[in-house]
Amino acid sequence: MTSVSTEWTNEPFTHPPIAVGTGPFPESAFLETWWRHQAGADRLALATAATGGLPLRVSNGTVMFCGDADLTDYHSPLGDPRVALEAVSEAFPGHRFSFDSLPEEAASALRDALEAGGHRFTSAGESMTAVIDLPDDPEAWLAALPKKDRHEVRRKRRRFSAILGEASLERRSDRAAVTLFAEMHRSAPGSKGGFMSKEREAFFADLIGYAGATIDLLVTKRGPVAAAFAFDRSDGYFLYNSAYTPEAAVASPGIVLLATVIETLIAGQTVRLDLLKGDEAYKFRLGAAPRPLYRIEGTFA
Repeated sequence: MTSVSTEWTNEPFTHPPIAVGTGPFPESAFLETWWRHQAGADRLALATAATGGLPLRVSNGTVMFCGDADLTDYHSPLGDPRVALEAVSEAFPGHRFSFDSLPEEAASALRDALEAGGHRFTSAGESMTAVIDLPDDPEAWLAALPKKDRHEVRRKRRRFSAILGEASLERRSDRAAVTLFAEMHRSAPGSKGGFMSKEREAFFADLIGYAGATIDLLVTKRGPVAAAFAFDRSDGYFLYNSAYTPEAAVASPGIVLLATVIETLIAGQTVRLDLLKGDEAYKFRLGAAPRPLYRIEGTFA
């Protein structure tokens, strides 16, 4: 049976995402958490079919995936989207649609489904994520970096140790750790500091409670100085956000945090670190490769 539901149901989520390596973002645990905190006046349009599902919403008259682009790094159909997409087009004839944050596999499946249904659309690249395929040895990771970047990582770690002492990672998932992470985040200058409202803090806390997120603290003898908010899963470690204390800024805590995370992941035999959306230069200096994302827009026939 094919349907478009305005209430949360497990039916759209019985199929795996078409795009692999997309972490928690296409799944119900993440999307329902987002819905509770961020949806506003949007309406649900969860399209379900025996072959697959599309977790969609209607926002200001436009059909799009649940999860806004600023907080949701990947979107993907779950299973074959053709039948579910036709159910949506029949429910919302003439409506515009905008499907963002699509890896190539997801974009290709949606393009095929839209063409089969006779819908008009355009498809274009819009952004990228940054992914590091991890080797089985930390020295191999460093050796693969360009000489200048390898030297910078080592230099910054030596300087960090000279200023703040040796550091280690401590994994936390308690409310106090969320509060600490949020306080670090709010201490940042500019838009980064303004991002972490009380509502966003509650959203991050629920991502730990409902979607399996964790916080990895970089701890020195002075206490925690940086934090990585991430999803550590079988398909990789997805670094969703990070922050550090202003007192530690002089010691390059962000790079030291990432280098320590990388070494810890390699020791645990994790094969991929996904730094998610954004083309910041530091990601690629640490060995990341870009993963293009696409946006598909058009009007249902």
